[in-house]
Order: sequence, then structure tokens, then C-alpha cells
Amino acid sequence: MIAFAFGAPLEYGEQVKLRDCPDCGEATDQELERRSDADASNGDIVVAVCKECGTETGEWSEGSIPGQVP
Repeated sequence: MIAFAFGAPLEYGEQVKLRDCPDCGEATDQELERRSDADASNGDIVVAVCKECGTETGEWSEGSIPGQVP
């Protein structure tokens, strides 16, 4: 998928990243954290953590999805 936005702001500012949290039972704002992982091919993973309760709701590493790790 390719997207192009006309008039997009130069600064992104604070963004809400909603993901379903199984512990909260709804979509909540998430914090993305970069962590080291010996099992990942490049040693880094990105983990989504619920800001409400601290539950990890997702994990990505290089090669786990097409494109770059956020």
C-alpha cells in the first residue's frame, strides 16, 4: 500500500496509537518501546504497551512484517 498526503503537517506532534488491549477489554492508547532481543535477526524489537494497564499488546521485529520496524 502506498499513500500520499497533500498538505500534511511538517510536525506530527503527539499521536494516539489505538490497539485492542485484552486486559482493558477495549482499544486503548499505546506506547511503542524499542527493546533488544537476542532472538530477533537484528537484535531489536518494537513492543506496543497499553498506557492504561501496561499489558504488551503487540511485538514486531525486522522481517516479521513487510517494511521497516517502526
